[in-house]
Formats: sequence, structure tokens, C-alpha cells
Amino acid sequence: MRSDSLTRYLRAGDFSSAFYDLRDCIAGILRHIEAIRLGRALTVDHGDAVCTFRLPEDKDSKLHLYLMGLLRKIQTKEFTKRQTEVRGAIGTLFRENLGDREAEPIDIVLLGTSPEKQGHGYGKALVKAVTDIGDAKGLAVTVVTTDAYKFYEAVGFKLVAETIVGVDNPSWDGAPIHVRLLLREPHRHGSGEEQIPKAASDESSVITHRTGRTEL
Repeated sequence: MRSDSLTRYLRAGDFSSAFYDLRDCIAGILRHIEAIRLGRALTVDHGDAVCTFRLPEDKDSKLHLYLMGLLRKIQTKEFTKRQTEVRGAIGTLFRENLGDREAEPIDIVLLGTSPEKQGHGYGKALVKAVTDIGDAKGLAVTVVTTDAYKFYEAVGFKLVAETIVGVDNPSWDGAPIHVRLLLREPHRHGSGEEQIPKAASDESSVITHRTGRTEL
């Protein structure tokens, strides 16, 4: 189950934790099916670890957009408010820090490793598979995360900027949530730049969100 701080913030604004988890599970299945259709899903050992990503030219199918739209009809006003807040904050991060490059990078949408399989380097290997694609295409790779930014820094990403959500919401009694944008520029093979530093650990489920091309 997702347990990052951003998920806790969104879950607390829904009908109940159980309802959020059910809808999030359905949405996750739909997103994964769409990633498979686009050829943007990577797995280790039939699901012990999974990574989905987006290329700049990727477009969701009409069926996927329709089904995701139906799911958005069954959420509370407070959840919608928080979702809109987070999407806006992420969009601002990209616009203010990438500018004209906002639509260019490959996006890591989701990265997760099952708890019993953590520590084997699966997450690191999946990220490298995506950054290898970026290197081959000459594209940077971006990821938005909350608590797992140290993992991404350990595998070659740089923290570009961060923002905070949940500060001005009187219905939220938890700590403010730091949302971070990380970037890895494409490396030239043969230059030595493609060597990824050894990660300290394979972090627990790394959930990333992106506004616009990826629904929260």
C-alpha cells in the first residue's frame, strides 16, 4: 500500500481510507494497462518491481481518458480540492524550472518494489533502464516525488526545485508535504557520465505523480 506523505494527504480528504485505496487500486490498474499499451511498463520477475514512464509523444487512448473521468466523478469536494492543489503545484514546478523544456523530458510515472523484495537493487535497475532510453534518445528524465528524493539522487538525479502543499488547508492537521522535482540530463555513452552511483538502498515503494499527462 502506498504510504508516502502525498498519498496520506490525498487519502485523508476522501470519503474514507478504504474507499480511496479501492479507487486508487482501480486507477492504478487502468494506468498500468495504458502503460503496457504504450510499451512503457517495465517489471522485474513478473511484478516484484515495476516502473512505468512516459515519452513526450505519448498520448492516452480515448477509452483510458473516459474511464479515468468516471473515477473522478466519485470523489469528495475536499479530495478534488487537494488534487487540484497538488496538480497546480507540480505544474508550477515544471513551468518555472524547465521553461521551454517542460514537455521534452521522459517522465518516470511510478516506481515500486514489493516490501519483501527490497534491497536487491530492482528499483535502481528499473530506473537505469529508463535513463538508458533517455541517453539513447538524447532526452532528460524527470521524476516528481515526496519522500524518496534521496533514492533518486543516489541514482544520478539532481534536485531541481521543491514546493510545499497542505500549508493553507485548515482541514489538514498533518505536516506540510514537500513535493520535489528531480532531473537527470542525458549522458553521452563513452564519456563515463553514464555510471550510476551505488544507491544506499532500494527505497520502499516510490510513488511519483505528474500533472497533465499523468493523473493523480
